[in-house]
Amino acid sequence: MIDIPNYPQKKKELHFYINELKYLDGVSNSPSNPYDRYLNQKLRNNNYTMQDFIVILKSNAYIMMYNMIESTIKEIIFAVYDNINAANLTYEEISLKLQELWESHQFENLDKGNAKAEKYKQEAHRMITSIIQNNTVRFNNNNIKLSGNADFESVLTIMQRHGININTSIIGKYSNELRIIKNTRNSLAHGGTSFIESGRDISFNDINKMCKHTEEYLEQLIKDTNYFVWRKRFKNKR
Repeated sequence: MIDIPNYPQKKKELHFYINELKYLDGVSNSPSNPYDRYLNQKLRNNNYTMQDFIVILKSNAYIMMYNMIESTIKEIIFAVYDNINAANLTYEEISLKLQELWESHQFENLDKGNAKAEKYKQEAHRMITSIIQNNTVRFNNNNIKLSGNADFESVLTIMQRHGININTSIIGKYSNELRIIKNTRNSLAHGGTSFIESGRDISFNDINKMCKHTEEYLEQLIKDTNYFVWRKRFKNKR
């Protein structure tokens, strides 16, 4: 089993948030409820109402869902790297997919720095020497960069580059929801839309479904990655 220490806590926090949002949403939709009158009086400020507060809470749920997605994806890949590194494998001993990935990682920093041809020659020489000498291959967590880009397609690409097969027969239908979560989170984080604008047309039931589907999605990724590690698919099957 791979170690994903922060996912259970993030899921627990999201459940708590959604349960409280459900309660407040129910109160706000019951005008005869004394709590509704009380909360409306307490929250009314500069023309904002209890309903506006609920809408803001709905928008914030997108941020919580996205943060759980991105952090869990990183934890999954970090756990894979921990297992690969612990196996002390050489270049020839890791899978072909991981060989390609390791090669690309070696040049990533050079590509960003607009390095000259000599730098590429030096790096290629270092790589060749490392392979010939059967040095242990190491994967670095810093090579995983999502930064607001975690949706179904981008995550599937990351998994495929590592040689991890993901069963999309169920979670594939959540692709559009995951894109909406990512785009809404990014729009909120970068100030493209206000919290009231983003959450005005979404119901609590829609938010609740997205949360459940997000969990199903992440747990399928964890399950498939566990199988990848258990079967040692990171090794070269020569």
